[in-house]
Amino acid sequence: MGSKEDKGDTNFPFKTIEVILAYLYPATSFLIVCTYAFVMVLGLFLFFSTPEGLEFSSKNILSLNLYLFYISALKISGPISVGTFFFFLTIIFALAFIITALTNRRYDLSVKDLVHSREIKKATSNFLLFMPALTSAAFFSFTVIHLVLQEIGIPIGETPFADPFQGVLFTSYAALIEEVSFRLVPLAFPVAVYLLFIASPALSKFNLKKRSMLTILALFKPGSFQERLSLSLGKPFLAFKITLIVVSATAFALAHLTTGTWQVGKLSTTFLAGLLLGYCCIKYGFESAILIHWFFNSYWSILSLGGVMSGTFSTLLNTFNFITLYIGLITLGVFFYLFSFKTASFFMQHKRKTHLC
Repeated sequence: MGSKEDKGDTNFPFKTIEVILAYLYPATSFLIVCTYAFVMVLGLFLFFSTPEGLEFSSKNILSLNLYLFYISALKISGPISVGTFFFFLTIIFALAFIITALTNRRYDLSVKDLVHSREIKKATSNFLLFMPALTSAAFFSFTVIHLVLQEIGIPIGETPFADPFQGVLFTSYAALIEEVSFRLVPLAFPVAVYLLFIASPALSKFNLKKRSMLTILALFKPGSFQERLSLSLGKPFLAFKITLIVVSATAFALAHLTTGTWQVGKLSTTFLAGLLLGYCCIKYGFESAILIHWFFNSYWSILSLGGVMSGTFSTLLNTFNFITLYIGLITLGVFFYLFSFKTASFFMQHKRKTHLC
């Protein structure tokens, strides 16, 4: 039974849900993060511990084209084994997980803050803690959008691969190089230049080593740089960021049509994904954008590859798909409820103040 004070508190339902989420979400998030680690190890297992994987990994890539905006920017010649290249990509993704767990607010400290404060907004202080809710909600939304578009006859398209190992390799490479092309170069770097210019008087007080470290921080984690130097830049900077995020998301969406495999229906979800990736890149850092892209590309392609090779992994794929969709649905429902309740509380308080006046 609640107290009379609780019953009279208009924020009581909101606070109750926050308390429940503060205890349930960290455990749920941790379990899903464990699936990320499992899938990463599964990818290495499939490539280096199965006959089909070993055969594919032993092949050589005679030349590797590095792309920016789907335009060849650099060609690396010389034989590179597929296995070496995939292992390199896996290391990059693993480092991104480690960096995001240890930066912004450390993962373990963010969990403690969330449980002790019972404020669900604390879940956003570390991207790895927040990632399962964010990616599940996006996955559910994109799935629904694709189903609706297909139902009304708007084609989505797909990227066919004759060899599922090739599909994993290509989607993993795309997760990295597309983030360099559409987030790091046209978004994070211009924002960093803006921040470094504004902060130049403050930076001049530091020694060369400190300035160098802060410059690297600005280039790859603009949000952390702004927070570290306590920069309050106002509406012009906000407009600058929003413009760059929208432009990069538009370029990202249109670029998918140039591949010839995706069709017009893909524009909607790639644009929305571009907005999400751009926002996270600026707020949390470039590594967060890599991880979101890894989730949509490598995570599912590795599980699909496992499903092709084993009935057990096929069951696992269906299970993870089911869990992600339902967590996405629950996350969107919670977001909608909390947003609606806060909005209603704001208007009620405003109305009460107006009445008293």
